[in-house]
Amino acid sequence: PVSERGNANARVESAWGVDASLVAGGGARPWQVTGRGFGLFTDGLLRWAIDRDGYWTPTNVDGAWSAGGSLEGTVRVHPRVTLLGSGFWQTTRDGAGEEITGRLRSKATARVVWFARAGLRAWAEALWFDRTGTDARGEAWRGVFVNARVGWQFSSGLGVFALGENLLGTRFESARGLPTPGRVVWLGVALDVDED
Repeated sequence: PVSERGNANARVESAWGVDASLVAGGGARPWQVTGRGFGLFTDGLLRWAIDRDGYWTPTNVDGAWSAGGSLEGTVRVHPRVTLLGSGFWQTTRDGAGEEITGRLRSKATARVVWFARAGLRAWAEALWFDRTGTDARGEAWRGVFVNARVGWQFSSGLGVFALGENLLGTRFESARGLPTPGRVVWLGVALDVDED
């Protein structure tokens, strides 16, 4: 595409939806599971698409709707170790029932966390995602992210950490033609505030 430009005739989105969740476990139990279902209807859904001049231009889509669900769970396997997992799926379609490309269709995550009020704090996670359609290069809009963080928390509430993002160097476009960075490493400090 040549570039992108605005659309003076674009309208504000209006939407309504329904959402229901069910939670089991928690409290004194070492596990918790949450299931959620949702539906959303949108008039004037804003989408970026290439116009006849080759520009990316925002346009409205009437009668768009989404429906889906998610399942999340946590389990404490050790006083300092917790496992987390989640799954998500949805479909987003226009008024004619055609699937709208570029939308998140499904996602699955897994994470393990080691936590201590003072001492070692660490987590590692893998995230698999799948978007509808293909990206700007015509490639499937899916992949796996692996992120990890390790740090040391001092009893004073001050800590240091190293965080690595996208350790597999997955190429991903958050929007068409806008790829995210590859591997990124952060070094930093963390401060805990005790509300008691």
